[in-house]
Amino acid sequence: MLRVFRGAMLALAMTTAAALTACAAGSSEPTTSRLGGSWVGDFNDYDFQLSLTERNGAVTGNGKYIVGTNARTVNVTGTASPTAGSIFDDGGEQDFSLILSGDGVPTTTIKGTTSRANVGGAVVEVLASFVSNAQIGSDVYVVFVRP
Repeated sequence: MLRVFRGAMLALAMTTAAALTACAAGSSEPTTSRLGGSWVGDFNDYDFQLSLTERNGAVTGNGKYIVGTNARTVNVTGTASPTAGSIFDDGGEQDFSLILSGDGVPTTTIKGTTSRANVGGAVVEVLASFVSNAQIGSDVYVVFVRP
């Protein structure tokens, strides 16, 4: 029993030491992201299904741009940064700017802020955003939600 305990303590000590060494070497912890994960949004006949990853301000991902029944694959790139003067105690809001591109898809920009909304008494995460492209128009307001 003592051997198992010592092994667990050694593993914990090694993990802690490695983390402290990494911090001392100048690396930083990844920032908390509310932007990462799956999102869906729609405007009239236009639907978006996005899967995003955000790490230290760089956003990448992929998804679908759907017009009626025609679905096209898109790649997503962009940036995210903490919202100045976040209204949430955890400072969890992020401003973001995304570019969607793909074969047969007009270059699409999505700019906005991660936020939370009360929907039927439940607090849900949302992307309050403005979408622009040659088909939809300029700065069309679209709210993305978790699927």
